Amino acid sequence: LKWAFLPVGEAFLIPGVSRRDVDGIETGWQSRTFSQNAFSSFKKSLTCLWGDRMIRLRPYKESDAERILSWCKDERTFYQWTAGILGAYPISAEQFSQLGSLMRFTALDDKEIVGFFTARNPKPILEELRFGFVIIDPEKRGRGFGKEMLRLGLEYARIVYKAKRVSLGVFENNDRAYRCYKAAGFQDVTLPETEQYRIMGEVWACRELEYLL
Repeated sequence: LKWAFLPVGEAFLIPGVSRRDVDGIETGWQSRTFSQNAFSSFKKSLTCLWGDRMIRLRPYKESDAERILSWCKDERTFYQWTAGILGAYPISAEQFSQLGSLMRFTALDDKEIVGFFTARNPKPILEELRFGFVIIDPEKRGRGFGKEMLRLGLEYARIVYKAKRVSLGVFENNDRAYRCYKAAGFQDVTLPETEQYRIMGEVWACRELEYLL
């Protein structure tokens, strides 16, 4: 794999980024601070090249909402994605904008939107990011797009945000998503108590996963 922040002048590979390139200037998303050079390059895109494919990660735009929401074609899929946090199925683009307090990322293959996820800081200390609302275009599933999108998110967490840990949760009844997270390198975490939600007249239990950076 080749990882690069693109495009700001000429691209630079992430492994070659110096510490001074990621310290010093306000990002605008969180209280973390980084150099204008490093953050402005992420604001345009973070790109992964593997084989003959390219996945690009950029900040979410409100115009992305319609396409992303179209991927949930039934009630069960919608609740596996949102846990009902955004309201009852189906939701509008306006309701989807409730996620505006989170860091929101859109993944693209060439110029087509293929995925979406959010990140937030779940604790007062800034050592951890928590991914959520992870979704891939159903027509792209099973082809590695989800795994590579998550890996780009992990690179953002490590290089830009300087997190030491990324966590996420997934319903036990969502095996496809669970296998995607495992393929991206996330590991199971045993919690003292399993988180549960009552959805569609059923009790849905959650798995907890983490990635140590």
